Amino acid sequence: MRREARRRAVGLTLLGVIALGCGAPAPAPALETSPTPPPAVPGAPEAPGDLAPTGLPGMGPYKLLVLAGPGVSGAEVVGMAYAANALGWRVTVTAPATAALRGAHGEGLWLDKPLAEVDAAGYDALFVPAGAPADPAALALVARFTADAPETGFLVATNAGLNAVRGAPGLAQAPPTARDEGVHLDKRRLVGARAGDIPALAHALEALARDRWPGKRP
Repeated sequence: MRREARRRAVGLTLLGVIALGCGAPAPAPALETSPTPPPAVPGAPEAPGDLAPTGLPGMGPYKLLVLAGPGVSGAEVVGMAYAANALGWRVTVTAPATAALRGAHGEGLWLDKPLAEVDAAGYDALFVPAGAPADPAALALVARFTADAPETGFLVATNAGLNAVRGAPGLAQAPPTARDEGVHLDKRRLVGARAGDIPALAHALEALARDRWPGKRP
């Protein structure tokens, strides 16, 4: 049953990326337990029931924040959102602007919460895709996930996403090592060489989170 559900989850990921290539709006992954669900998209697929975020009483699922903005890589935003959701993460897409969000190829993307309303302390990881915004508010958010502090969450990015926010404090002084292929962990910074590494990034992040916060989710 779980294996079949995972197949369906991968299928939904591929459908989302294919939709981007056709210029169609990207469907937001349905998070049944999300307190701020994304706007409904006609025909949007739902996350498989037995892979929906769950948690122990008083505990919640891991939470991933995705930094988006005009001209961002829609394929990376959708790919990571669906991959993380399939693993049980609660995903929130944020952007500095509140206007309609469109990716690098004009594709429509969803916005869950404006950046001005985001409390970074409430998230376990931040994903930075290619084309991420580099305005002061976005760089300040990235800096929250590069601080050398016990409570700091994980910074996750592709090489292109990392390059987009190089000006963030903590990255300019000690940038993570970019690799030609695969996934690389540098302290609490998880970097994938390219968009094709996003599924591996999501699984690596899941393993790191379970190791760091073993009691957060069964």
